[in-house]
Amino acid sequence: DGAMRELHSDTSSGSVRATVSRPLEAFTADASSGSVRLSGGARSAKVDTSSGSINVSGLLGDAHFDASSGSITSQWDAIPSDASVRAGASSGSVTLRFPEGTRLTGSVDVSSGGILSDFPGVKSKDHLTLNGGPGAVTVKVSTSSGSVKLLAE
Repeated sequence: DGAMRELHSDTSSGSVRATVSRPLEAFTADASSGSVRLSGGARSAKVDTSSGSINVSGLLGDAHFDASSGSITSQWDAIPSDASVRAGASSGSVTLRFPEGTRLTGSVDVSSGGILSDFPGVKSKDHLTLNGGPGAVTVKVSTSSGSVKLLAE
C-alpha cells in the first residue's frame, strides 16, 4: 500500500519533522541539537534530544521521551492498558495528553516546578503517585527544572 512502517532518524545538528498519513509501527529519533516533531502518530515512539523540544501527536502505545534541554509534549489518540510511558526532562516542561477514560499508575517527580494532573493520585509538593489499579497505563515522569501536566482529553 506504499505506507511507511517505521521511521528512524539520527541528527547531530538539525530538527526532525515528520507528518504521516497513517500511524507508523515505530518512530525513533535522536537529535543532539534540534527539535523533533511527529504528526500522524505511531504505535511506539522513542525520542531523545539533547538541546531541543519534543512534540509527538497521534500516539497509540508505548513511548519513551528524554529531553536534556527542551520541553516534551505528546498526545495519544488511543492507548492500550498494558502500555508504558516514560518522559524525562532536565530543563523543560512535560505535557502528556491521554484519551478521556485512560487510567494511569506510576509516579511523577519534579525538582523545581509544579504538577497538574487530571488523574487521581496522592500528591505532595514535588511528587505524585498515581494508582489507576489493575490494567492501568504505567507512567514515569521526571523533570529537574520544569512543570508536569497529565491531561485527560
